[in-house]
Amino acid sequence: MLTLRDRNCRTALLCALLVTAGTMLISAEQAHGALTGARFVRVVKTDDSINPGDANRFHIGEIEVFGIGATLLPGVDNANDFALSSKGAVGSTVFGTPQHGADSSLVNGALETGGDTWSRQNPLPIVAQVDLGQSVDIGDVRVWQRNDGCCQNRLASFNVELYGDDGNGNIGALVATQSFAGQVPTNSFASFTFNADAIQPTPFEEVSLTASPGESTGSGFGGNINNTLNDPFAYDPDAPVGAFPTVSYSGAAGYHQNQGDGNDAVLVYNLTDGPQTGLEEFVIDLYGRSNCCTDRDDNIDLELYSGGVGGVLVASLNGLAIEPTGQGNNVTEAVPHLRADFSSLLSAGDTFDTIRLVAHDSSAQSGSFFTLMEIRAAKIDAIVPEPTTGLLLLIAGSGALMRRRRAA
Repeated sequence: MLTLRDRNCRTALLCALLVTAGTMLISAEQAHGALTGARFVRVVKTDDSINPGDANRFHIGEIEVFGIGATLLPGVDNANDFALSSKGAVGSTVFGTPQHGADSSLVNGALETGGDTWSRQNPLPIVAQVDLGQSVDIGDVRVWQRNDGCCQNRLASFNVELYGDDGNGNIGALVATQSFAGQVPTNSFASFTFNADAIQPTPFEEVSLTASPGESTGSGFGGNINNTLNDPFAYDPDAPVGAFPTVSYSGAAGYHQNQGDGNDAVLVYNLTDGPQTGLEEFVIDLYGRSNCCTDRDDNIDLELYSGGVGGVLVASLNGLAIEPTGQGNNVTEAVPHLRADFSSLLSAGDTFDTIRLVAHDSSAQSGSFFTLMEIRAAKIDAIVPEPTTGLLLLIAGSGALMRRRRAA
């Protein structure tokens, strides 16, 4: 700790600034050096593109969770693993039940083979969850293949998400997330290290939307674009699948349009509070229907405009699907949801005020229809310099001023 006697301190003012800056830097290091406690670990499959030949299956041999700084064994490490049923952890399937294997096999400390392997079939998302029973500071997570060399392409392209406790023993806010692209090595594991860079430093803030019916195609079957904003469900942008709107279509809920061959459904929304500029992150959550025909809601473009839809196109995401095609009318157990993340497409100076959704007529399986139950948007504002940055600049300015005075 610096003192006023330190030989580098030439004035009481400069020393006071240095002491304050040093204290704040230490506090910042302590604040960012450990994870906020997480209780729930989710392994989420959201993409089938890596293994289109066997895209409708997802297999997990074991999920391991370790504390910060643990020295891990190269094989299954029951000594350090928090995610064991013998230590109070509980495995579960968030949507539906396993196709074969059991939820308990996710946390039993052994690598399964054959029909004992936890397996789940589409629809997406497929979510395996571990409840650790208490919040812990997580340093590493390992997701293992089944241990018989079979069907290794079924563990590919997924996310690992850490969630806190809501105070009542239920899943709370998202703490951190990482993605794995590709296929996990044969009879081995994918490893995820969570540190300060993996933490979501700031919670999302919902961005209010206003529908623009005059710039949108009309809904049939009694629906309306305004219905996609009126469900009072507890939307949490940090846990977008923690609660859901009404997902069974009716005229009083949702938008449902018969596009007709070769036509598109177009929905336009304005940002209620005006343009957004220089965001750190921006996401859009779409919720589809679950009681019928989820294969229709594919080939969707989402576009951000400045100056309305007649203005400048700022960013777009194309070819999206609320629910993958090929599921027909049999998908009723999982809520169709899509998160579209524009964060990597936006630059510091980008400004936008309008969202346009275009659902192209691309589904030949069950007619030219498109359904949207609810839409929500959320942001994280650009990070401003920490107070220590300003203090260091002030220190530099004070030093320069002192030099000028001595020179005079």
